[in-house]
Amino acid sequence: MKVTLTQPPDAFFWLQWQSVAPLEETLELEMGEFDIEDGSDMALMVSNLRNLLLRGQRLRLVEPPQLVVHNLYRVNAWPHPLLEVVNMREEEVYG
Repeated sequence: MKVTLTQPPDAFFWLQWQSVAPLEETLELEMGEFDIEDGSDMALMVSNLRNLLLRGQRLRLVEPPQLVVHNLYRVNAWPHPLLEVVNMREEEVYG
């Protein structure tokens, strides 16, 4: 199943995925147009992605921002055998 993310998902989005059994197919999150700037949104996203992995859901993140992958690494959710990261976007340094 493919889902395109253009903004940080709200709690209701994650609740839908937490309430169903893991899909047989890979859940693909297309993140090419996705940007996240708020710390609480980042915490919610990383926590819920980690929970999906712990429940056995295979995930594919397509063009995720580097910061999302970095935070998954920080919570020991990446690398993970059920998580595929495709074409991580490098963040530009501001300054």
